[in-house]
Amino acid sequence: MEDAACGDGPVHAVYRTIDRITGLPGKLVDYNIRAVTGGKDAMGEVVLTAEFQNGKFSGKASSTDIIEASAQAYLTAVNRAAAAGGKRPRGAARAQKKRAPRKAGRPQE
Repeated sequence: MEDAACGDGPVHAVYRTIDRITGLPGKLVDYNIRAVTGGKDAMGEVVLTAEFQNGKFSGKASSTDIIEASAQAYLTAVNRAAAAGGKRPRGAARAQKKRAPRKAGRPQE
């Protein structure tokens, strides 16, 4: 999948893109970033809480790229919301089970 969105900076733009792709928009409630290691290839850790239609969920991730760590942490929260029964808004893509056509003369199942 590929999509894009604008935001108030690169992290916000990534979160809006994830919201559009998943159909589960969230609102960032808490966001913390800290250095896990030092040096020019330092690892950054993102810990966040996001509020979705069905509650608040947390996410945590680390990477040398803070935008990537932010996206991974947010995806963790989105996945937790979805697993807890997150509801998709109208118009969001859904997989539908196709039924085989009935043959004439056969009783309905």
